[in-house]
Amino acid sequence: MHPMLSLLTLGPVLAAAAVSRDAFEFPDTVPMEKRQTSGPSYECHADCGFAIRNARTEGYCEDPEWLELLDGCLDCALEFDIWQHYGGSVGEAAEACGLDATPRPAGAEAESSSTPAPATTLETSSTSPTSAPVTSSEALPASTTSAAVVTTTSASTPGNGTITPAPTPPSEATSPRALSGILAVAAAAMIAAFVM
Repeated sequence: MHPMLSLLTLGPVLAAAAVSRDAFEFPDTVPMEKRQTSGPSYECHADCGFAIRNARTEGYCEDPEWLELLDGCLDCALEFDIWQHYGGSVGEAAEACGLDATPRPAGAEAESSSTPAPATTLETSSTSPTSAPVTSSEALPASTTSAAVVTTTSASTPGNGTITPAPTPPSEATSPRALSGILAVAAAAMIAAFVM
């Protein structure tokens, strides 16, 4: 009976450890049709959201996990048309570290820059944010502002669907989110096995 009690006590402890990292929640400003529970769009929302959350911790500028989240957010925010929801907070966090917070079009290579992003230039917006390929860094601010300006038109959605998605980091299977999910499943299986 004593081992059974130990295992029943261990189950809730493992479950609590599995959910110790807060689950990602979409900001209220994100439309319901843009909310995904898995896939590249969800990962992009998670990268941007966790970049904002983790920026609330001391020393985040040197944290490799935060830098990876920031890079992931900047790589995918235009592709999934979510920069208008996260750009302000992500930009503030990056600029506080002296980093560039300009989102990159899908397929663009990351630049290693430590200069702050330029001020917003709403007077130079384009009507089709995904129609022209970006080949130089001068086109990035115009692409950034056009994505923020064209937020409610459905014409930008088909263009976004034809862009090749940015590659996801290879460490996805070992991320804390994946590990916590595995622990939660293991804890639930143990509890179910001993209750029956």
